[in-house]
Amino acid sequence: SGINAEYGGGILQKTVNFIQELQIAHSQVVERLQEQNQVLVEMAKVRETLKRVEQENLLLRSQLQTHGIEPIDYVQQSMQQSRQVSEQDTLKSCSEMQQQPMVTLSQTSTQQQPVLYGQSSMDDKDDDQ
Repeated sequence: SGINAEYGGGILQKTVNFIQELQIAHSQVVERLQEQNQVLVEMAKVRETLKRVEQENLLLRSQLQTHGIEPIDYVQQSMQQSRQVSEQDTLKSCSEMQQQPMVTLSQTSTQQQPVLYGQSSMDDKDDDQ
């Protein structure tokens, strides 16, 4: 009978520990859900602000155009500058490695097919015929 009591006490203790672990895990899940809800609310506010700012931007651009001023598209200008810097970095790293680049970014942005290093162009193939 004493062995059964010790055995039962061990099982009871393990059960209590498991329940405590479940309670901790549950409270952590609840905390994470509250954090996620806060993030979702903040994201909704940011989306609304973005929408409002975009509409205001369109209004201001149209007002500029009405007065004969062509607004600058900073996004496109920024992308072009980024592309130029990236191409310069690529060329610099290739020259440091004493290799030619496979394809430059300016080649990929044009309508022409890029010519890969070590391959002949379509014009060279036409000359051979």
